[in-house]
Amino acid sequence: MANEIFKTDRFAVEVISAGEFLDNVSGKTYTVQTFTIRLNHVALEAWMAATATDDREDDETWAAWHPGEDRQAYRATVEKRKAEFDAQIAATLQITRANACSFSIVQVLSEIFAVAYISAAH
Repeated sequence: MANEIFKTDRFAVEVISAGEFLDNVSGKTYTVQTFTIRLNHVALEAWMAATATDDREDDETWAAWHPGEDRQAYRATVEKRKAEFDAQIAATLQITRANACSFSIVQVLSEIFAVAYISAAH
């Protein structure tokens, strides 16, 4: 299956490794799932579009570099892309109850990412 994800022009993810453990915090037990994944070029482009930021620019710099554009609308677009990207990754990993507090995706190196999902143990 290695490199098969690069033969498609659709969003694709390869699961490199997966693990799971139980964590007990203050008497409450949680299931922690971890994944190491590899994104194909389409998924990587979606991630880049979802992580674009303008935080380094003040309002005056933003206006100079983006004449006529609405900064708040830009931020809303990026947040929407991030939510869509997270939902695609969660669906690929068959995680159905992910939310911003329980689900995290971080880039490790190039197209390799780490995913963590924490849920209440059943």
